[in-house]
Amino acid sequence: MTKNFNLTDIANDFRENFKSNSVILSYSDFLQKVAQQPQALIRNASAYMRDMFDYFGRSAASGRRRLFDISTASCQAIIGCEEVQTSLYTALTTFCAQERINKLILLHGANGAAKTSIVETIAAGLQQYSQQDDGCVYRFNWVFPNDPNPASSLKGEARRIGFGERGDSDAANSSYAYLDDSQISCNIPSEFRENPIYLLPVDIRVALLKKWLVKQGSNDVLPPHVYLSGLSKRNQLIFENLLNGYDGNLQAVYQHVRVERFYFSKQYRVGISTVEPQMSIDAGERQLTMERSITNLPPVLQNFNLHESFGSLVEANRGFIEFSDLLKRPVEAFKYLLATVETSVLNLPSGSVPLDMLFFATTNEKHLHAFKRSPDFDSFRERFHRITVSYLLDSTQEQQIYAHDLKMLASEISVAPHTMESLCKWAVMTRLRRPDPRNYDSKHEKLLAKLTPWDKLSLYNGEALTDRYSAAEAATLRNLCKKMRKEYVGSPLYEGSFGISPREVRALIYRTTQRRVGKALTVVAIFAELEALNADTSVYEFMQFERNGSFHDTGYFLQEIQQDFCKQFYEELLDAMNLINPKAYLELIATYVEHVAGESKKEKILDRTSGDLHPPSAKIMESFEKTIGISGDARTHRQTVLNRLAAFQLENPGKTVELKELFTDYVKKIRAFYFQEHQTRVWENFQTILTLEETGEADTDKHALAEETLRNLQERYGYSKEMVLELLPYLLKQQKYILT
Repeated sequence: MTKNFNLTDIANDFRENFKSNSVILSYSDFLQKVAQQPQALIRNASAYMRDMFDYFGRSAASGRRRLFDISTASCQAIIGCEEVQTSLYTALTTFCAQERINKLILLHGANGAAKTSIVETIAAGLQQYSQQDDGCVYRFNWVFPNDPNPASSLKGEARRIGFGERGDSDAANSSYAYLDDSQISCNIPSEFRENPIYLLPVDIRVALLKKWLVKQGSNDVLPPHVYLSGLSKRNQLIFENLLNGYDGNLQAVYQHVRVERFYFSKQYRVGISTVEPQMSIDAGERQLTMERSITNLPPVLQNFNLHESFGSLVEANRGFIEFSDLLKRPVEAFKYLLATVETSVLNLPSGSVPLDMLFFATTNEKHLHAFKRSPDFDSFRERFHRITVSYLLDSTQEQQIYAHDLKMLASEISVAPHTMESLCKWAVMTRLRRPDPRNYDSKHEKLLAKLTPWDKLSLYNGEALTDRYSAAEAATLRNLCKKMRKEYVGSPLYEGSFGISPREVRALIYRTTQRRVGKALTVVAIFAELEALNADTSVYEFMQFERNGSFHDTGYFLQEIQQDFCKQFYEELLDAMNLINPKAYLELIATYVEHVAGESKKEKILDRTSGDLHPPSAKIMESFEKTIGISGDARTHRQTVLNRLAAFQLENPGKTVELKELFTDYVKKIRAFYFQEHQTRVWENFQTILTLEETGEADTDKHALAEETLRNLQERYGYSKEMVLELLPYLLKQQKYILT
């Protein structure tokens, strides 16, 4: 039987959790916690954030930081950007080593390159980390109890300043921290959320912390911020006046301190704040007495004006602030950051306040380039830690960006195989530049001149190059790939700084989906959308770039993905027809390789049928070479085969050779040759598939093959019948792509 809903049980469980998390503490209890874990509870913002990165850890396989795998309702996992992650961690480590935060971390890149998403992920990480035992962080409030019988007190008297006697329990007599709200007349929060350790006088603070560190097995070296006063002016005034009123009795002062654990929150702007580009006040202050009565405060605190600080900088203390699109603001609006970032001090009308926070900002490349020409840039250059955030250059990673969108659309529309693959390949090609031969050894000039955006995409994806390149040329290009990736780093027009953005790709997906109500989303629909896009070059800046060979040629990009899809879909159709066992391809290749190796070593070959040994057969080798279309010197080609095998064994010692992977090009050529021999039956089957519903004849051999093909396409590759009936006519119209 299902247990009835019980609000009391829920409330009791929550209260126990609340107590166990030490959400509210007296100052004495807080110091006991510091004594147990001094390093954790005296961290400044940079050390806290670095530890947060470490808390989430790294992937053992890729080294990727798991912090950026966080996925929430408002924040999806960051795809790629490993170099950005490393740069961020390096910046934090530098701040910790210097023991001061003296630079603003500026994330710059093209629009939609995930700059804001990266900052949102860091915010989500802080929120999660602050809820863990390792991430405990505390602030304090000043608490003043009710005073039903106010009476003045002289210095040194046992009675409290301006308060009557209250409470019976030991806890109540030692601290006001645990009073119910009904027993509190006034509660003054610390708006900067300063670390409560700053309530200890510096000499006492230093002595205690050194003692506690040594006791925990650490050295007694304290970070510089521990030696600072650390309190805002208002808190310092309250502390000094209470201390004066209690005639130097620290314990009496600490009775008024309520220590609270807090949790970072971007939504409620607790330790995390965002400043939008529109003009706004980042920090200010107002007099408390103008807005609220101070009659409930003790007389000793009524003889001076209390001010309340407000604004984004105030809200962000102990965490970080993000200046979104910083350089869209007039430079005069953020010039104050020169001094604020350098000194970590906020200057307000009533005085200066020490800040403990990180500064982040985002901007696009256009605004950064414009700012570099400003006379003010030299002043800011050394205050910026610049990190480039570019678009992805790997189409397989690009596909992962839209996985969440496709999941959301799954209830409305199905997506045909290769649809997102084709779109993402097109997107990445818009971001590539042609290699400049002047940046490479002159011997590679002709080879680099052959390189197309499709070839460069294949290299970046780690995929095999086309048959336009020999095995030696392909190996050379793979060796040059790392240099290609770095070639334009630092250039104003680096790869990934232009091209279509993920934001625009996402909009294209949703736009196409809306037009496909009741139908599947296929590459045919994507091709139509891209053709319309190519027809209006005024929409996107990257479409107006001067062509450099086939680079920056969006029409070429479309032709390449159309041809790639047609070839893949054609091969899947042939495979679904089951006209030949795929193992037969590998048997042919294995036999050929065996005879080539035997010829080279002058060894005999074992006949598996008779068990006899025979010399390598020239006829078998020549027949295979004719099948795959080898022209020229056969011995040169056979040496290439041996070189492939040697290279594989050198790179993969002890690993069994996978012929299907090592000789992918041979598999394709053998399949193409075989189906060329049976072309009439293949095209006849395609036509039968398209007319199945029209004829209604299901008993003939032709229709049986058509039905089997459709069934295999669905089971092996995920095509529905409706998808095939849309894609097959497109394939038949584009025969030029599959016959090349």
